[in-house]
Amino acid sequence: MRARIFPLLMFASFASAGISFANDSCRFLPDGLGPLQDGQLFASGKSGWQTFGTLSDLVARSPQEMEFAYVIGASGAPDRAGVLVVKTNRPVAQTDTDQLRNRVKLVRRDIVSDPGCAAVGPPNSETSISTQSFRDYHDFPPRATEALRRRAADGSGTEFDTVRAFHFEYRSVRKRRCVRTDSGEYDDFPTNWNSNRAQFSFDKTVVADGAYTVFGLFRAPASPFDGAAEHRVLVRKYATEGGLACVRFTVPLRSTDYSFRINDLEARISESSNRRKDELIRTWPQGR
Repeated sequence: MRARIFPLLMFASFASAGISFANDSCRFLPDGLGPLQDGQLFASGKSGWQTFGTLSDLVARSPQEMEFAYVIGASGAPDRAGVLVVKTNRPVAQTDTDQLRNRVKLVRRDIVSDPGCAAVGPPNSETSISTQSFRDYHDFPPRATEALRRRAADGSGTEFDTVRAFHFEYRSVRKRRCVRTDSGEYDDFPTNWNSNRAQFSFDKTVVADGAYTVFGLFRAPASPFDGAAEHRVLVRKYATEGGLACVRFTVPLRSTDYSFRINDLEARISESSNRRKDELIRTWPQGR
């Protein structure tokens, strides 16, 4: 019983400690969308908040900034807090610049420090690193690669410094302590080699099973960025209320062909398991 009660007590202590989150209440969604379920994705389109089958249902012009809402939890479930990761990109076009093909935008929205955890820096920021640096950092064992040692685009430090500053420390209810979003700590060694850091990868194998081992350095698979452009990673903290949170985020769309990959760093397949929930992958047009 104590193990089941702990998350509720910890969440209450978060609130009393003054932790600030963006308002993740689901009250902005119309009742006509029906009972909310974990993993649902809605969009603010031409007729308000709605479900959608294709991005063509939403995009009236290009480029266009679109707002989405992702549902976390279930009504009446124990409240929890965590970090949502939203990764987007699209098929490459002939007119795409090297910047769109070979850089990854790193976007933070409404990120504030948790009491007892390290300061997180500016709540909102937008930087970028090369696709090679992004892959070296998230898909493989930590090492000072040539790409990560390169000077950052804004001239302040290296690409390693940029991606390290993008990540931050938050209080994990599951681990009962502060952890970093880029923590490489295994979820359950030696049977489960997954980690927070792996959830940022665009490689489906890494997200599902964890970063490649040192042996993978000698036979690395093709880059998941090949044939794609406009790579973007957004992070937002959330806190459920009555078991639910509806996390709002925006994505600038240049076309109607995109892939969204969404990961909740604290979500597991069950309360008693260390196995992470599958990454939500939505691709338009479907079947691409």
